[in-house]
Amino acid sequence: SSHNVFVLTEDLRVACKETRFLEPGERVLVPNGSLETSGGMTEIDVLEELMNLSPQQTGGIVVRGLAKSYPPKPTQSQLLLATVDGAAVSWTELRTNASELGMKSPQDVIYILRRGGFLRNVRRGEYRVNRSKRTQRRYGVPRDWARCDAIPFNYFRSRPPPDIDDSRLLFSVKQGRRGLPSKIPVTRELMRILGYFSSEGSIHADYKVTFSFGSHELDTHVRDLVHCLRQVFGVEPIITREHGTAVNVVINDSMLAFFFTRVLGTGTLSSDKRVPWVVFSAVRAMAEEYLNAYVRGDGYVQLAKRNRKITLATSSRSLFTDLRFLLTLLGRHFTASFDSPSEREVKGVKARFRGSHLIYIREGLAPESSSVPIDHYRKELVSVRPRLSNLYRSTVQKKWLKDHFRSDEMPRELRNFVLSDAGALAVKSVQQVDSDSEWVYDLSVEEVERFIGGDGIALLHNSMDAAELYGVLPEIYVRLISENSAVDAPDPKPYRLSVVDNGPGVEPSQVPSAFGKVFYGSKYVLRQSRGMFGLGGTMAILYGQITTNKPVLITSSADGKKRHSFEMIIDIAENKPVVLKRESTDAGGKTGTRVDLTLEGDYLRASQKIIDYLRQTALVASYANLAFVDPQGQLTFFERATTSMPPAPKETLPHPHGIDVEALKRIIKLTEETTMLSFMKTHFHRVGEKIAKKFLEFAGISPRLAPKKLTNQQIVAMVGALQNFQEFLQPDASVLSPVGEEILQAGITKELQPEFSAVVARPPSSYSGFPFLVEVGMAYGGKVLQPGLKLFRFANRIPLLYDESSDVSFKVMNEEIDWRRYHVPQDAPLGVITHIASTKIPYKTVGKEYIADRPEIEKELRNATREALRRLSIYLSRKGSMEAVQRKMNIYGNMGKTKEVEGEVEGEVTEAETMGAEPERQAEEKKEIEQKKIEEYSGE
Repeated sequence: SSHNVFVLTEDLRVACKETRFLEPGERVLVPNGSLETSGGMTEIDVLEELMNLSPQQTGGIVVRGLAKSYPPKPTQSQLLLATVDGAAVSWTELRTNASELGMKSPQDVIYILRRGGFLRNVRRGEYRVNRSKRTQRRYGVPRDWARCDAIPFNYFRSRPPPDIDDSRLLFSVKQGRRGLPSKIPVTRELMRILGYFSSEGSIHADYKVTFSFGSHELDTHVRDLVHCLRQVFGVEPIITREHGTAVNVVINDSMLAFFFTRVLGTGTLSSDKRVPWVVFSAVRAMAEEYLNAYVRGDGYVQLAKRNRKITLATSSRSLFTDLRFLLTLLGRHFTASFDSPSEREVKGVKARFRGSHLIYIREGLAPESSSVPIDHYRKELVSVRPRLSNLYRSTVQKKWLKDHFRSDEMPRELRNFVLSDAGALAVKSVQQVDSDSEWVYDLSVEEVERFIGGDGIALLHNSMDAAELYGVLPEIYVRLISENSAVDAPDPKPYRLSVVDNGPGVEPSQVPSAFGKVFYGSKYVLRQSRGMFGLGGTMAILYGQITTNKPVLITSSADGKKRHSFEMIIDIAENKPVVLKRESTDAGGKTGTRVDLTLEGDYLRASQKIIDYLRQTALVASYANLAFVDPQGQLTFFERATTSMPPAPKETLPHPHGIDVEALKRIIKLTEETTMLSFMKTHFHRVGEKIAKKFLEFAGISPRLAPKKLTNQQIVAMVGALQNFQEFLQPDASVLSPVGEEILQAGITKELQPEFSAVVARPPSSYSGFPFLVEVGMAYGGKVLQPGLKLFRFANRIPLLYDESSDVSFKVMNEEIDWRRYHVPQDAPLGVITHIASTKIPYKTVGKEYIADRPEIEKELRNATREALRRLSIYLSRKGSMEAVQRKMNIYGNMGKTKEVEGEVEGEVTEAETMGAEPERQAEEKKEIEQKKIEEYSGE
């Protein structure tokens, strides 16, 4: 799935739509006007920002003003002297005091004190402390750090002193002469410095910060920049003339360069610059100050009578995106374009110019987002103001409508949009791009799930899988019709296959790609799902095209108003759909999709598998109505047995017990966490701070250690600890979507009609970082099951029909279960249903027909089967006891009743003769019901 955007319909209603379903011409909702951040940042906490950086990034930073905050650690000699008061003390007492302090060599310590003159010999064997002798000054940190008053930041990060006065701290790079304070106020001067840097600045060699201006800007921009640098950072820049038309403002300060690049994220050169994050966090007035300074430094202002045009150019794609975002926040009207790289001749010399991203700010013009399409409401507006010529345009401005119409004179939907703070921009083109990352991150806003994002700041909404969002009880109709004029022609031959559902339908703009493009699916996430790569439906259509060379007909309605039909083929070489014909009809309020395709097949050989697939689907999806009409016109109908539906699956994180070395390496490579404690909480399922601390202590890993500093040996050891640590919580079952006891029990009862049935659901577990759970159903006796064991296998509610002997369920049933232990007869009519639900089913092959024998899954299947067999064993034991009692009662009850039995036999013969016509009448009624259902589903 992808994020949804809000689009404006023809009648100016707001609809939610997935971005991949957008088509050119549709209008996407955007904010119309400026967006003010609440509160706004007033100061930059340098200490907090440095703490958010990784230890690798802060390796060269030192903290000044902190040496005295670390309490000195007294030596053994000082501790021993502190035990002696003013009176004289004997050698024996000194040894006793030293031993109580835990000193290993008390005689050596006393000898050192005597040699140093700290103990004076008063008389033989008695000593007094020499108060005139001062001990050497001690520090709480290494002496060189204390003398220079420079504590490495990473040391401070791991061992902070008990009391810190932030106002006295200064941060600098090693050997740096200057430092930055802990708090830097967000002022207009700071914003102007950042604006000048984004337009004219660069950083070289990690210490040289340079601003380049034209010589004509010496008395304006240069003077203003120098004033701001003195005011904010207290530095005295160097002003140099590179040549006759250029003036450089240079500050050689490694900490200032670090602050710009690492803390504020400004970038270093023209190709990698960005708008500092503090600009977006400050109040509107500060953001305006930044933008004005940027325009003064790198903007070209073109004056006109009615409006002013400002052109901004940059080679940085990131800065281009950030500026557009900022302009939208500030409510500025702008357009954007890109100039491709080109070669030009400058003073007779050919020069190659890089591509430039251009932004044109228009002042004095209404923004394009305030244009309102009025075609749908033109008649109503003309009836109120018939002489306004603007009403005959396709769009008008919001302000114009407000000036010429009262709010009660506008239609309700038009009035709501005109008076709102939302605007709309037309989609010019839609392009699907492939991500170069295997991770996809989502943004969630509690309760509303709405946010703004993208280059143009569109209004967005989190999307869900269509079936989960729709939440209706499924109605599925399948029909096969022979295309050969000779009905009795031998197979294989062409058949017409029709599949109809009542789902949410597919947006018309996406029907061709969804059914006519291989790998169009968007389900590649860690979530339980039937398919992942968008192959199933498209490959069926492709097979039909290859075998019969006939197009497919797709009919779908997503809104219940219009039903759109597409007749198309697939261009195999280009992997794209070719639409041959398109029509639209009235949908009558019904949504859903219908696929009609012609394919060659051998129905006589495949008929039993088709029925088996549908019957087994009905067994686990007992909440659905399934209808199938075969080529002879016979209806097979699987009626819904329950209205309960399974819960929708959710995305999840890998569980610690199943993680392997390669998976852990991949997560470490992609993580942005700076400590192992936050790493464990962020990347593993159901791991909180308390459990994370316990595990790290168990594994012998420091909670403050950076994940990227783990060596290969440590990673291997950590994986072993992850698998052996027993205090991790079990995977959360809510992320999976099991069939459920009620639904599975209803399906077993309806399809198998057993004498006895039981359903067992095991607690969730995990393998290789993927949660899974096992459900086992057992059916005994009844009308359907034949003597012997019948195995029904399912994976994420999909029947597995082939290669049964290679499946883990077959192995468990035939090799690991002792059936005699549960007193089940060898030829008992027994059906076993196994269902495995997981975010990733461990299939052995790409055919997805049988599941690998993973030990974790084996164990859960074995335990679930044993539990079901225990219940069956109890039932069989009770049944055997009741039959024994019944046999005894029959022996005594039937004595002396032989004559009565003979009389009853004659009566039964007479009654059977009168009932002979009953089966024929029931068969006729059944045939009429089947014909009605065929006509209802086929629309004939």
